[in-house]
Amino acid sequence: MEYPYQVAIGLFAQCNAACNFCPYPDMDNKGEKISTDAVYKMLDEIAKWPLQHFFSIKFQHVSEPFLDKRIFSFARYVNEKIPDAHLGFVSNGTTLNDKVMDKLLQLKNVQQ
Repeated sequence: MEYPYQVAIGLFAQCNAACNFCPYPDMDNKGEKISTDAVYKMLDEIAKWPLQHFFSIKFQHVSEPFLDKRIFSFARYVNEKIPDAHLGFVSNGTTLNDKVMDKLLQLKNVQQ
């Protein structure tokens, strides 16, 4: 395979849960964020790929993605720059209030 079908980006090592199956409680990098510039650079590189197949970008990695206030800026950027990419979010659901849900509904290609 020349290009992957999925890219997972862990933005912010922060979670509001302590699930017994998850390594988060023992992680050393709690609270660390990948820089905004680094995320946009990754997304710009992905936008150059000649994607001819189903492709998704998931904002996840041992964290609660909606605790990062930048999440929707990144997601809108994906919609604009990589319009055929599907967006995925792996959440424990505790942050899914009306405001978050309204923002999710404004995005295109969100995986269910």
